[in-house]
Amino acid sequence: MATTIIKEGQRIVDTVLNRKIANIVLSQGKEYIDEADIEGNQYLVAY
Repeated sequence: MATTIIKEGQRIVDTVLNRKIANIVLSQGKEYIDEADIEGNQYLVAY
């Protein structure tokens, strides 16, 4: 687990993974590199 997203001086961890992304990464075993909404903001992510 790694993140560069910081909120109120702390790294954001333990967020809920989007179901679509979870299916791709966890169920299908594929990588996901695209945008994702994290805490109401769009970020480029790699899972």
